[in-house]
Amino acid sequence: EDQNVQKNEEDNDDEDNDALHKPSQTKNGTTPQDDDGQDKNKDTDIGATDDGDLDEKQQAQIDAMQKEDDTLTLEQIIIWSTHESVRDHDSMETLIITHKTISDSPTLLRQLRHRFNVPIPDDIGDDADKLLQFKQIMQKPIQLKVMNALRKWMQLYWDEDFSTVWCELGDEMQQELMLWIQELYDTVEQDPDSKWVKPLTDTIQKEAERYRVRDADHGKGKGNIDADQGKGNNMNNGENSRIRMNIDEECGDNLIAYILPVMRDTRIEIPSNKQQCQALIAMDNAEQMADQITLLDYEIFCNIEARECIGQAWKKKNNKKLAPHILGIIQQFNSLTVFVEIMILRERSLRQRSKALLSVIKMGERFRVLRNYNSLCAIYSALNSAPIHRLKLAWKRVPEKYKNMYENFRVIFSRDFNHRNLRHLFRWAPAPSIPHIGLFLQDLVFIDDGNSTK
Repeated sequence: EDQNVQKNEEDNDDEDNDALHKPSQTKNGTTPQDDDGQDKNKDTDIGATDDGDLDEKQQAQIDAMQKEDDTLTLEQIIIWSTHESVRDHDSMETLIITHKTISDSPTLLRQLRHRFNVPIPDDIGDDADKLLQFKQIMQKPIQLKVMNALRKWMQLYWDEDFSTVWCELGDEMQQELMLWIQELYDTVEQDPDSKWVKPLTDTIQKEAERYRVRDADHGKGKGNIDADQGKGNNMNNGENSRIRMNIDEECGDNLIAYILPVMRDTRIEIPSNKQQCQALIAMDNAEQMADQITLLDYEIFCNIEARECIGQAWKKKNNKKLAPHILGIIQQFNSLTVFVEIMILRERSLRQRSKALLSVIKMGERFRVLRNYNSLCAIYSALNSAPIHRLKLAWKRVPEKYKNMYENFRVIFSRDFNHRNLRHLFRWAPAPSIPHIGLFLQDLVFIDDGNSTK
């Protein structure tokens, strides 16, 4: 009996061991595995929390990798733009204009400095002929392109990216620039084959010193729109006017006064009563008025900078500082539209209103001849507005000749095929001409919304 009891206990132990090693089964006889055969009871990855989030260390590693990828992308653009066998000047200029959308100015300056120091391959370090050939064919062209890019950057955007008066990172940028210049002088002393670097370094140092002196002069009177408002002189002499304006956010409708010096000229008398305004838009003065408006539009349009068109700057909160000239030409467009509508509706008699319509159409035709399509669109918008379009009796008095002019305006600004007629005029219009700024801003918005900013 004792032997039978012992045997039964051993059999039970064997069954328990089999149960421990045998996988559990579901009702249909299968093991609890996923479709790909992996066990659901498998332990989770080390470092992952219960809710699937990464711990702080892993998140920091991912952020570092992403930052490294961004830097690598910027480095790749610089390598391509300064490659010894690539003759592409537009890519580097585009990078200088748009680099703030992907990085900042100190990072770009450090990357250019790193690119200038072209490393010598180890396999040719002992061969004097190969070393000289490498320096002449590869190293020197790359360094020349980097130096030219730096000079171009300083000439175009010193106030925005280097100035200690107008730029927040100006101190850091100038410190980095001075370190680079000193490094270039050290390179000339250590490497006899790099003597050609010294004249370029001297030029960059002189230009930087000249810009710093100019910053010191402007820093004394920062905040003044113009030192001589009575004469209407442009305070910036045509250089980086957007930065030197120091426009107040509360300027409101006075933005044109900041942009056009002629608006601050006290010698010009602005019409203030109805008779003077009617004389402006009379038949005899319509073409002269169109000429003067075109001169004002052209001055605003020529001062639009490339960075005003980046990232929809005209729609941002501080748009008056980021894109004052785009806002200025938009305001000029709206003011002309409202002015034309008011001058037509202020006429009380049917005869005077028909004359006003003739003058406006004549002014629009003059804009078309001058290729000022921005103001021409303002005229067409005013004539096509509801208050003016409803003047049926006044329109009946308009001669057929002027009605045909108005229909020509309608054909030009037709929206069919994405403004095909207007785009055709833009493409083949000789200079000088002023395009309709609204169409270009629309294209920029579509481009910006349709592409990632990273």
